Amino acid sequence: MDAISKLVISYNVDKRTGEATHAFAHDLRARVLGAPQISTDGWSSYVEAIESAFGADCSHGVVMKQYAIAGSAEQAALRYSPSKVIGIERIVVSGNPDVPSISTTYIERQNLTLRMSIKRMARLTNAFSKKLRNLKAAISLHMAFYNFCRVHETLRVTPAMQSGLTDHVWSVDELLRVALGQDKPSPRPPHAPLAPPRKRSAPISDDGPIPIGRATSVPFLRVVKGGAS
Repeated sequence: MDAISKLVISYNVDKRTGEATHAFAHDLRARVLGAPQISTDGWSSYVEAIESAFGADCSHGVVMKQYAIAGSAEQAALRYSPSKVIGIERIVVSGNPDVPSISTTYIERQNLTLRMSIKRMARLTNAFSKKLRNLKAAISLHMAFYNFCRVHETLRVTPAMQSGLTDHVWSVDELLRVALGQDKPSPRPPHAPLAPPRKRSAPISDDGPIPIGRATSVPFLRVVKGGAS
């Protein structure tokens, strides 16, 4: 994930193995130009995989988190969720990275977005994918929707627009048509004119206009005469 445009550049649906890590790193190398700065967690396979894919054309930093151990080591190993983080260490692996910028915060937030957006990623439910093909399709749809259709709350545009890949927010219909090869992205102006906001008119009752909103001394809801006794 690009820290500036928030674009998800590459992803890989697989088990957390060395082979899958190498495939992921080489796919990322094929999609990125130049020598980027890469931040990863402490998964040991990242070091060899990134060196194999990028060589000297990157700066690699690792974020090592230290967790508090509650109880014995055996009990900590059986915990469903990790313990409280008590320390973070930033380690330079290769190149000359900006040490304060070594962070996995953005991708950790993206992991939360993924789990909140796809029900099959929720834990302790029966909504998980029963087939690997279905899981890959769901992840692919989410990533495409995130990049091209979902307006980022911080950027106020989609990550694809921030990266210069498109000049407008894609609809789901356009996304599916392009994905299926039925259509090409339709050209649209980067800033379509917005319709002027409609003014809210106060409803009329026998006693006059009813105030709208909360900033009024008159109660917003009132009991009026009429109806069944």
